[in-house]
Amino acid sequence: MSRWAPTTIDGMIVHLMEECGEVQQAAGKLLRFGLDGTHPDHGLLAETNLEALLREMRDVEKRWKILKEALHDAGHLYIVGRPLCGDPEERKYRAGDPE
Repeated sequence: MSRWAPTTIDGMIVHLMEECGEVQQAAGKLLRFGLDGTHPDHGLLAETNLEALLREMRDVEKRWKILKEALHDAGHLYIVGRPLCGDPEERKYRAGDPE
């Protein structure tokens, strides 16, 4: 984690919001200029619009995972049941108390 990473839940939510905005921007460019479109100023090695969208989605997933863990550690979420979607990394969370 970088030295600029937020340390409060509010800061983590803001960071997640920023990443979601970047997904919206990447999705808009993909729809406007196509899956394989690239930024004209970035040369031959520029990532495609699809690659940019996938990168931004990974960033959102990372920020969501960090936020879920912080909420859990603060007692706002608890883990129930088995992992979702067969992914051992993904845990099912519920708001409130586990009782």
